[in-house]
Amino acid sequence: MNIVRLSLLTLLTAIGFFSYDCYGMSYGVATGEDISEFYTEFYDEGWAVGTQSYVEGGLTFNYPESIFSGTPTVVVSVELLSAYDSGTAYIAQAIDNTSSSVTVYVTEITSSSIAEASTGSVNVHVWAVGPTND
Repeated sequence: MNIVRLSLLTLLTAIGFFSYDCYGMSYGVATGEDISEFYTEFYDEGWAVGTQSYVEGGLTFNYPESIFSGTPTVVVSVELLSAYDSGTAYIAQAIDNTSSSVTVYVTEITSSSIAEASTGSVNVHVWAVGPTND
């Protein structure tokens, strides 16, 4: 548990002090630590965060050029743009994730239907963390 807290603290520190804006996304490089009984290993992780209004057909977030050397881990979330309705739920899925971009698809579920969310109905937030080229 201490390792996770230490790595998260390191990442949050990096976000606060070493972030850049590019391609509509903020990005940077954070230093992580793996601590074991016998050694401590330091490594760099690239990160990118961004928000866009949803567009029917899927929404593509392009990562800043060459920030990731491999496919990053992605967390997606949905922000409601209207009053909460207990009869409607939204599910965001990362359907295509590469070292250069991620495409997100949002589904709207109501008591009577399951369909793609309409354009502009929600904001989509993406946070990607992965191996870096820097």
